[in-house]
Amino acid sequence: MSSSGNTPNNYLYAGQQYDHDLGLYYNRARYLDVNRGRFWSQDSFEGNFNSPETLHKYLYANGNPVNIIDPSGKFGSFIEKQQVVLLMTVLTALVVLYAAAVLPRVQIPSRPVPRPRSEDTDTKELPEPTPSPSPQLTPRPRQIGPDVAVDPFDEEKHKLKNFLFRGDDNYRIGQSLGFVLDSDEANNADIQFPWEHVRRARTTDTSRYSSFTENLKIAKAFGRPYKVQTIELIGLELAGVIRILTRQQIVNYMKNSSDAKIRKDANNVNQIMLKNEEVLIEGQIPPGFLKPAK
Repeated sequence: MSSSGNTPNNYLYAGQQYDHDLGLYYNRARYLDVNRGRFWSQDSFEGNFNSPETLHKYLYANGNPVNIIDPSGKFGSFIEKQQVVLLMTVLTALVVLYAAAVLPRVQIPSRPVPRPRSEDTDTKELPEPTPSPSPQLTPRPRQIGPDVAVDPFDEEKHKLKNFLFRGDDNYRIGQSLGFVLDSDEANNADIQFPWEHVRRARTTDTSRYSSFTENLKIAKAFGRPYKVQTIELIGLELAGVIRILTRQQIVNYMKNSSDAKIRKDANNVNQIMLKNEEVLIEGQIPPGFLKPAK
């Protein structure tokens, strides 16, 4: 892929990271050779017998790279209009983060003030202007609850399955899900911490989190099932719309908490989330992302 400009960028074809030393793209599970349209190693995904093209062990995007992408290196997914919009949102977020890191270092020279001519004896020299400080752009911090930081690029999030599921008889297609991140509704919810959400006894309590699972069967036990692509959720997180909280993130924080009660409860919360294959989403998922699951 050709490029212009001097800004370093390793994320090229289909938004994936290019390894200049190997001449290959890093697609999580495997490396990709775009010149041949083939992966360098066999696919761990067995494929679907109803879709013969998925049985090929080395083929990229089922042989249809125009309409299908394969960021996981396991199986392709169709690019929809909504995903294109999401990709643009993610790219915009990355530009903002890059600007936040670079702009404060850029020193803009102040415009010199003209000196009076020597023959103008009655004119006083003007003082040098004081340059204004460069603006400091700071990305919004990620948090677990009101005061616990979260890494948006956590490796565990990229190990999640392709889809997350939610069982919910009250949700309807076309609605948003959850409270807007850090809004008054979220900050005044009955449940403020993720371990409280996992262990809540009353479903009538409002929470700043929404539960999802990697297991469709488990989701169906809680109500009408819906699904959302994990890659879309990661895009929303990079854009600052939501926060994805994995079991590992929550349990690791609990184990390192200064509160003895929280540390003691870490194993119980871990077992509950492990049993339900649970992932928490903080923030509001916009309409159109959740689809009916069968």
